[in-house]
Amino acid sequence: MSVNVQIPKSSEVAVTLADIKQPYASLKGQDYIHFNEKALVSFNFGKWEPVYYDALLVAAAVEWADRKTPRKAFCWERQIRLSVPLHEPERWQDPSVSEPLRRALAFLTGDRWAFNFQKLEEGFPALRDSLDFSNRYEHVMAYSEGLDSRCVSGLYDKAKLVKVRVGKSRASRPAKEPFTAIPFEVKIKHPRDDVGRARGFKFAMISAVAAHLCDSSSIIVPESGQGALGPSLAGLARHYPDYRNHPAFFRRMEAFVEALLGQSIHYRQPRLWSTKGQTLREYLNREGADREAVKQTRSCWQTRHNISLGDGRRQCGLCSACQLRRLSFHAAGVEEPEEAYVWSDLSVPSYEAATPSTNGFQPSKSMKPLATAGVQHLEHLARLHIEDSAGQLPSHARQIAAATGQSQRAVMHGLNELLAAHHEEWTNYKKSLGKASFIGLWAGGNA
Repeated sequence: MSVNVQIPKSSEVAVTLADIKQPYASLKGQDYIHFNEKALVSFNFGKWEPVYYDALLVAAAVEWADRKTPRKAFCWERQIRLSVPLHEPERWQDPSVSEPLRRALAFLTGDRWAFNFQKLEEGFPALRDSLDFSNRYEHVMAYSEGLDSRCVSGLYDKAKLVKVRVGKSRASRPAKEPFTAIPFEVKIKHPRDDVGRARGFKFAMISAVAAHLCDSSSIIVPESGQGALGPSLAGLARHYPDYRNHPAFFRRMEAFVEALLGQSIHYRQPRLWSTKGQTLREYLNREGADREAVKQTRSCWQTRHNISLGDGRRQCGLCSACQLRRLSFHAAGVEEPEEAYVWSDLSVPSYEAATPSTNGFQPSKSMKPLATAGVQHLEHLARLHIEDSAGQLPSHARQIAAATGQSQRAVMHGLNELLAAHHEEWTNYKKSLGKASFIGLWAGGNA
């Protein structure tokens, strides 16, 4: 089934239910929101209610509006009015629900959101199957198949943790386990904004629906400190801070989820004060840890065009996610195979020398500046340990303390420990590449 979204001449983004029997193949070349029925069945625990459909549709519509609405070059903030047809619009129109929703999204994306919830005239088809799991689980986790989620899930009792997969890899399989994939796909042929801040809302909303379905009040956020706090601590100039995994965003989500579902659900961040390398080491030190499995995880953000050498899909090895992955493996003493990355040898003196020439490989022109920005972000984060010249850490600490319930002194201690560990890991990683490495030059000649 699909939901077509159109942007009329007014600035309002309107979502309307299209022919829900429209074959998926007929959507090729169009912009659409498509609900995968097999993935939806894996969410069907026998108490499926309209509010769950509505929550997922709102999450999909928010992602659509975020990607379809352009930002002006001179102003980050956008005014987004989103009209969505729902089974229970009166529930969402209630200020006790709509206001926490608006506040959570405004904090996350830096935009002003307004909503118009309308009655859905034709509902979704009833799910044919219902999964019955006797174990209702203690925790749920948004599981991306990435390094953090693989390692952190390994630190929990499997009988008490259920993984909510936030990818597509299992979406086509019949539902034999819960939460096999994101139950919808948002397809935008020509996105007007590619920052993607609303993705944080999508993952948080899907996790909350899953937690409510299996009677859990605990959502584990596996992101380590560099990924959770680093984007706001060392943000880009003229960009609104990235709060996708920040405690302050999760507190706002908790208020919204409790108002919507009537249940107190807590987003827990057990690795907030740990680096990714420390998390990896802790997992590998546990009995039964699968050292080879962590090497099979994916971290890369790049498109298929940038990472295809004709011999299988590699990871680029240069984007900020790949660089953080590589320094974390180095910190944990784990060697990856040479063929894991497109840009494999980073000890050479230039980007051009590191770029493979086999099979006519031609990366996009954006690859080099994106890679440079990623390296400089990690360098900036490392320098905060000793060069907080603007005195910004105390203000970050106040914000984090308010969100976590810790004292500002305790948060400052945690930040200093996290940044010191990152500084050491990043410095040792650069040294391992050698003095001639272009990574050191991009970072400012401090290899």
